[in-house]
Amino acid sequence: LLSFFWQFTQGEMVAYVFLLFGTMIAAFLLVAPLSTKLGKRDGAILAGAISLIVNSGIYFAWIQGFFPGLPGKPSVAWMFGLVFVSNTFSIILMILSSSMMADVVEASQSETGRRSEGLFFAGYFFMQKCATGIGIFAAGMILSFAAFPAGAEPGQVSNAVLGDLALGYMLSVLVIGIVGLIVMRRFPISRADHEARLALLDDAARAEPDASGGH
Repeated sequence: LLSFFWQFTQGEMVAYVFLLFGTMIAAFLLVAPLSTKLGKRDGAILAGAISLIVNSGIYFAWIQGFFPGLPGKPSVAWMFGLVFVSNTFSIILMILSSSMMADVVEASQSETGRRSEGLFFAGYFFMQKCATGIGIFAAGMILSFAAFPAGAEPGQVSNAVLGDLALGYMLSVLVIGIVGLIVMRRFPISRADHEARLALLDDAARAEPDASGGH
């Protein structure tokens, strides 16, 4: 996408790397206020929705022909600005979803009496590996759908093929993203629930030494 669709030069590729680093800093600054105001689940859903709308909107604008710079090379400045917003909120989503996994550990401990963070996070990372494999397969399917030519050079691929590539990417992002947000919406642990569980676990931990001292 960067080489063929956006026609990045080598200098723009380097600038893009620094842009992504900037989104990490922006996400770090925004994630705590967002989580405090909305809670982890709702904050993650809002961040995911913003990232999804902006990211798919970039390619929708290109397909419809009203992205700045068209016809010709799309505006790198506009693309950088929109990617900054999209990737910032995508990182916020990842941070909050990982934090939500930590809440599940305490919920499990309060119900079973055992801490199983290793098991939960092993499953979490296993699912990430599965998602990577599925993503590679989906990318191949998108390239096949667009009939992307093998051995092509940037600037030598027709707009029809690039349009199909953008359409396949946009639809995949929308479908997977919407399904993910719907699933996340069913996350049952609120901030109040989590704090109540932590209080109970803290009381139980304090009671254990007293009980052993009594014996």
